[in-house]
Amino acid sequence: MKEAITISHAGGVGDGLMFSSVIKEKYCNEFERVYLQVPRLNWLFKKLYNDTTNVKLEPCPYSNAPHKSIAFKDGVEHSSWRKLTWKRDLHEESRLYREIVSEYGEDYIILHERPKDNMNRKMINIDRKYFENQNLPVVNLDGRKGHILDYVNVLQRAKEIHVYEGSFMNLADSITDGSVPLYGHLYCKPHYFDEKMVHHQIIENIRQNKWHKNNWNYIWKK
Repeated sequence: MKEAITISHAGGVGDGLMFSSVIKEKYCNEFERVYLQVPRLNWLFKKLYNDTTNVKLEPCPYSNAPHKSIAFKDGVEHSSWRKLTWKRDLHEESRLYREIVSEYGEDYIILHERPKDNMNRKMINIDRKYFENQNLPVVNLDGRKGHILDYVNVLQRAKEIHVYEGSFMNLADSITDGSVPLYGHLYCKPHYFDEKMVHHQIIENIRQNKWHKNNWNYIWKK
């Protein structure tokens, strides 16, 4: 194996989740040390990469180490795309699920919406008319306490999942088996449809059925 490499990628939580597979399956098998340089996501990486010893979060001490900036194409075209692994905290997952059940009951709809994205761009709220079960309580995951990776049980036991293209959509796609109806509300981020934006690549990959492993119900317009 080669000695070391530094890797960077976009700083969204969804980016951190979806690029982890290619980092683990490709670069951790090629390099003894993979210095992952996305400091704002270190809180996520400490749990996401707890199943490998190769990944380092501190600055790379090797001045001659190569650097790779991972882009959408690198992830989509790798065989590990959407494979998400880590050492799960089953106790914390159970605690968060019990917390949801105590507030909303066992039958609930998962929602993830927010007024603005990480770059302070205005987002559009999810239209409730697309809910299959209009009478069920709705759990908006935005702003709830707990690590995103500990919401596995909560997502897997939902009656429906309605999300924008982002962190919880990436998580849900990787950890659900198709038994929960999945709705991706693409209109929530209008800038994705601007062909000049790099995020438009996501829309193109969705249209080509390359972006997700599960069968999503895509909502293109509100």
